[in-house]
Amino acid sequence: MHNKNKMLIEIKEKRTKFSTIILRINILIGMFVVFMCNYYIENIYNKSPEIWYPNIICIILLAELLFSFHKKFNEYLDDVVNVMLFTVSIWLIYINIALKYNIIVYILFIAGFFIMIQIINKKSMLYIYYFTIVPLNIGSCYVYNGMNNIFYTDVIVFLLLGQITFFLVYERIDINNKYEEALYIDNVTGVLNRNAINRVLEQMAIKNKCEFSIIYMDINNFKEIKDTFGQVVSDNVLKKLADDFVKLISDKCIFSRAGENSFIIVFPKISDVGHLKEIYNEVVKKIEFKLPQFDYKFSVSAGIAVFPKDANDAIDIILNAEKTRRRAKLLKGNQILAYENIDVCMEKYDNEIIHAISKDSKESIVNFYQPVFSKRGKFMKFEALSRLKLSSAEIVFPDKFITLAEERGLIDIIDYCVAEQTFKFINRCEKELKNVPHIAINASAISFNYKYIKKLIELKEKYEVEASHITIEVTESVLIKNFEYANQLVDKLKEEGFLIALDDFGSGYSSLSYIKNIKFNILKLDKSLVDNLEDRNVKIVKAVVNLAKSLGMKTIIEGIEEQCQVDMLQNVDNDYYQGYLYSKPISEERAFQMIKINIAEAKGRDDNNE
Repeated sequence: MHNKNKMLIEIKEKRTKFSTIILRINILIGMFVVFMCNYYIENIYNKSPEIWYPNIICIILLAELLFSFHKKFNEYLDDVVNVMLFTVSIWLIYINIALKYNIIVYILFIAGFFIMIQIINKKSMLYIYYFTIVPLNIGSCYVYNGMNNIFYTDVIVFLLLGQITFFLVYERIDINNKYEEALYIDNVTGVLNRNAINRVLEQMAIKNKCEFSIIYMDINNFKEIKDTFGQVVSDNVLKKLADDFVKLISDKCIFSRAGENSFIIVFPKISDVGHLKEIYNEVVKKIEFKLPQFDYKFSVSAGIAVFPKDANDAIDIILNAEKTRRRAKLLKGNQILAYENIDVCMEKYDNEIIHAISKDSKESIVNFYQPVFSKRGKFMKFEALSRLKLSSAEIVFPDKFITLAEERGLIDIIDYCVAEQTFKFINRCEKELKNVPHIAINASAISFNYKYIKKLIELKEKYEVEASHITIEVTESVLIKNFEYANQLVDKLKEEGFLIALDDFGSGYSSLSYIKNIKFNILKLDKSLVDNLEDRNVKIVKAVVNLAKSLGMKTIIEGIEEQCQVDMLQNVDNDYYQGYLYSKPISEERAFQMIKINIAEAKGRDDNNE
């Protein structure tokens, strides 16, 4: 792609340096060999060749001056074709000087050579060699031999030097090309990678100090695509998207892959956000965001940042564009958002969340249930987790609305809704399946009070659910707020028959005094303890589990995402595991079907035992 070549100009500087060194050596050796050959001819054959030594020396000095002082000349020598053109030009000048050839013929000869080079430039270097260099050399030999036999030795020397130069430079550039492909080109999409675009942006921000804009684009739900359809399909999605963008706007921008499912598009000398959105939206309209073979549609989110208005350096411009992209991702569909509008957009989105919680909580707040498994991989129980469903049908995760709900005093609405849906679900299972699942629900630090406990007791009586089927999970933040008060609330819940779990143990500054002074039923070890597991971490987990066991508590290890974690923990006497390796949070209906299947499997085992 011509665009890729343009983008890598500054990366190719090392190639120019090598080419100039080779060319210098070639010219200096050529001068020396010509001098020695003519010395040999003059002394052995007693003939005086018509060589103007001072003129040759002037040519060499001129070349050195060009190398040393003319930056544009060095840039010109970036291309091996231009290196060869200059080399041939030097020794053709020598022909003119030596043979007093007609200067007009020389100019025509050089012009013809240059035209041939440019015509064949898009072909391989071997084409250039066979169809320009070789005929030129043969023709030059004929000219030399026809004019004066004593110069034939000089010609052979120059031809050999020319071929050596050509193949040395060509071989080196071929190696450089492969090196650059590996270092700066993404092997999946064929566009620039993050290393390359970082260098391009640094050059634009520091050296050129020109205005430019970037769009940070991300494929929504890419992990779902990868998990569902596999690596090959997800790679094809990336490649097709990159190909489509490059095909449609490569003349206006620099396109690169920034991460697993994200791209950075740089628009040099464009700072008008409105114009950028027009370009982007026009391209998005022409692209089909679909997996045809699976009839699966996806979307992209994008964020715009402008230099230097939105950032002062290359790092910040990327960070701000990426931050804006994350905000755009909260909206539905193919969205693009400018950094300058980020606050307005977030206010609108926050208002939509607040409205959903405060005005329409029964429809908007829905429960998802994450299964908890035994050490042997058997399903045992659930943890209830809240999700928010907006009017647009978008499902919002807790990290997007819990903090906002706490700030606006709405967190108790969420806690009450989660609790009621949990009791209602247990009641349904008992009536329809004659089976009562055990479910844990989370109590926030703000909601955890006597009013909340009163609500739980009312729900227990309303839906006729035994309290022993419910675990109330509290975090360290609940205890820090008012330890004595929290201890009284825990005692009250236990009196009513509820089980109590200390959640996220091991995160932050967990204190042993909590498990010493409060009789929890379950201790849940935080995900941070099993991330990047090493022998030291395993020993810590094992010590915590053993301590909990000695105090009569069951243990659950959260955040299990890889089999290697389970393998490293096989000697730990843990009771339950929870994490994406076993199951993601699932809808109520899927949880209901899971219980149903579990009952059928248990019945089948009992029948076999009989």
